[in-house]
Amino acid sequence: GRVLQFDQRRKYGSRTGRIRRSAILERLAQVADLLDAALAETGFLCGATPTVADFAAWGFIQLLDGLDGWETIKSRKNLYAWHKSLLRGPKPASETTPRRLPVA
Repeated sequence: GRVLQFDQRRKYGSRTGRIRRSAILERLAQVADLLDAALAETGFLCGATPTVADFAAWGFIQLLDGLDGWETIKSRKNLYAWHKSLLRGPKPASETTPRRLPVA
């Protein structure tokens, strides 16, 4: 507990004072960079398809839409594409199922 409290104070300031807006946005940029790098290979956090990790992280990212940190999210190519893909939801079966060629 005490180590965590020290780490939180070191990163974000004292617990009694207000956290500087710039410190919050800097930390958001660090997290966005980590997520963007993790999404670079497959487009999802834990494999080739969305998992519970993607949906959990997406929920927090979605809360930023329209707030000051949203530009930080939009500036990370992989992160923003991932956000949009989960926002759209799964493709209909007609788009994922290959069409059968007519038999002559």
